[in-house]
Amino acid sequence: MADYRPDVTEALLAAGWTRTALAGELRNGDIGWRPTTQSGDSAIWERVACIAEFRALCPVIVVVAACLAAAGQPAERLAEVIPLHPTA
Repeated sequence: MADYRPDVTEALLAAGWTRTALAGELRNGDIGWRPTTQSGDSAIWERVACIAEFRALCPVIVVVAACLAAAGQPAERLAEVIPLHPTA
């Protein structure tokens, strides 16, 4: 499937995830993430088991945070790969 969540893709690649042979799919160790629909729904999986699913409108920070947590990456990585701006 094509890259229907470029925001998530960009952040995960910045966090060290790599593309697989399947279009739109990224992996970090045994954990993978991929868009599941053209509207931007996506899922995190481990080998063949789904860990979590996200609707297209789910904020990028939520999807990326869940991916990093599933892969055992430090939470500090989130601030490195997604611009976090304080709200006034």
